[in-house]
Amino acid sequence: MKTLRRRPTTNALVVLSLTIASLSVAIFFAGGSVDASAPQSSLIISGQIREFDGTPVPNVTMTFTVNRMGTIETSTTQTDSNGNYSSGDLGCPNSGQVTPSKAGLSFTPQSNVFVNLCTPQTANFTVIPSVVISQVYTGGGESGATFSNDFVELFNRGSSTINLTGWSVQFASSAGTTWQGTNLAAVTLAPGQHYLLQLASAGANGASLPTPDSASGIALSSTGGKVALLFNNTPLPAGPTCPASAAVVDFVGYGDASCAEAVPAPAPSNTSADLRKGNGCTDTDVNSADFATGTPTPRNRAAVASPCGGGIQFSVSTASTTETLNATTKVELTVTRSGDTSTAASIEYASADGTASERSDYLAALGKLRFAAGESTKTITIFIVDDSYGESAETFTVNLSNPVGGSLGTPATVTVTINSNEAANGPNPVRDASFSSDFFVRQHYVDFFNREADPAGLAFWKNQIDECTTQACREIRRINVSAAFYISIEFQETGYLVYKAYQASFNTGEHLDLRDFLPDTQEIGRGVIIGQPGADQQLEANKQAFFLDFVQRPEFLAAGAFPTTLTAAQFVDKLNGNTLDPLNPGAGPALTQAQRDALVAQLSPDPTSATLRAQVLRSISENGVFHSRQFNKAFVLMQYIGYLRRNPNASPDTNFDGYNFWLGKLNQFNGNFVNAEMVKAFITSGEYIARFGP
Repeated sequence: MKTLRRRPTTNALVVLSLTIASLSVAIFFAGGSVDASAPQSSLIISGQIREFDGTPVPNVTMTFTVNRMGTIETSTTQTDSNGNYSSGDLGCPNSGQVTPSKAGLSFTPQSNVFVNLCTPQTANFTVIPSVVISQVYTGGGESGATFSNDFVELFNRGSSTINLTGWSVQFASSAGTTWQGTNLAAVTLAPGQHYLLQLASAGANGASLPTPDSASGIALSSTGGKVALLFNNTPLPAGPTCPASAAVVDFVGYGDASCAEAVPAPAPSNTSADLRKGNGCTDTDVNSADFATGTPTPRNRAAVASPCGGGIQFSVSTASTTETLNATTKVELTVTRSGDTSTAASIEYASADGTASERSDYLAALGKLRFAAGESTKTITIFIVDDSYGESAETFTVNLSNPVGGSLGTPATVTVTINSNEAANGPNPVRDASFSSDFFVRQHYVDFFNREADPAGLAFWKNQIDECTTQACREIRRINVSAAFYISIEFQETGYLVYKAYQASFNTGEHLDLRDFLPDTQEIGRGVIIGQPGADQQLEANKQAFFLDFVQRPEFLAAGAFPTTLTAAQFVDKLNGNTLDPLNPGAGPALTQAQRDALVAQLSPDPTSATLRAQVLRSISENGVFHSRQFNKAFVLMQYIGYLRRNPNASPDTNFDGYNFWLGKLNQFNGNFVNAEMVKAFITSGEYIARFGP
């Protein structure tokens, strides 16, 4: 971007030796080695979590509870993309227990306990599939019956399609110890889909069932009985009154049954069925709590699917806002999910230009909304640029996509209208003659922090400019205030950290794309205002979530990147290889040998563990030497992303010549952005000024 080149100036750099809670111009470096020493003999619990069909299950929280002479200690980790986990060193406790948990999933066994062991142990778990028994009707064909046949209805309450090939439903009487079963059809059951198993008839009374998906001549007792759903067709062993098999997916005891999930469900009648609550979605593993009697409504695979979690959609299809002088204009869009909300869910969102432009009319909004179990609403905040153009109403859209744990509801798109607050062109708020410190500072908060200015921060940075009595003072203060947003702890711990994670992983440098950078930066900084109560805790939670998600993305796990086949040493060395000094590559990677070896030791217990991989990537991304080496390169890239809202090689540029020019200038002046005239060139460029007015 050669139009931004300026001759050097002799203006001295004014150092703002001031710190404010909302924004500090101090630079924070994080680094250090990890103590890899551990006892030679210790309890280490590791294993794998799989679906019943063998598919690995990632992101399962593994809780380790140990008893040390009466003192209870707990720790957690998560399974990686291959379903593997490791506790790390637990020492030699009196006992240790590992328990898996993940919203919406049940496991067999429920936990594993080890007593007086001081050696590595293995504990594998299997996810119990999400198909449940959703209706039991026992009055088929009897006097006054609603339907002519008994039936059992199954329902997929999960978010994955389940193959029922080889599955069976098996039955026993109330106190019975022998089981009779019927095999299910070799079909798949999509989320929200039902399966109808027709059973025997006691007479000619009642309406015919919808076309069943399979049928059997087994009859059910109205007074009580037991129904077991298995993911195999091996007959349950005779003898126990309760089903003795790890293949049991769901079990219902009703009426006077001798066995049930906790307490039996009520007894059905000729005109009522046992109906699973929540339209089939409720599953607390207590039959009496999960079922209620009601009008039988048999559904087969052809019936309309009703996924648990329901639809995820916007609350409205249109929204509008009006630019407001001396205020941060924004529009807030509510996303809701209907139906059962007992499990976690997520959905992606992205804004798209209509007649409004994300460079000059609004700030692009990209990311993922994550609903925790029990949450039903989320908000997307989009900031509007209060430009001084007198223009007609303009529009852009925000779209939802890729739902997980629910379906895409309607509306999935919102059209947002921006109304101008000027009938004719007004004075440009960033030109010298009409400069507005209020506008300038507010815009920096949204451009660099993706948030509204807090009152104290806004007042402080405005005053840094407004207290000047000469134009020369105002110019240098404007440059320093602008640069302070990049140098601040808040940006260094959010946006710059995202940059370094990409650099360490993919050697992206100036090729880091705006649309990759923005969603991660918006996510890692969500809810964070440095210096305010709770900011440190929120930032730490955001960082942990970011790195754990980052190392499980397909592009990170790709064969040419960081597949789980890499050893601990290969993983660390590949990341470390991307930390070379751009000005002196021969100086070697950023990590010292001791730091490198410590991270290898940290990852070695399970090189496939997503949790351990995330910790290693974060340690390298926060390394102090690496931080210093990439500081200038990231500084120049953020001029393009923050001020111009584009990539360095995007129009009007066609390559990285402009970026390289300014990087050379900044390096020439040893990072002194004033003497390099870099910040000044960007905030006085025609491209930047044109974002906000004529």
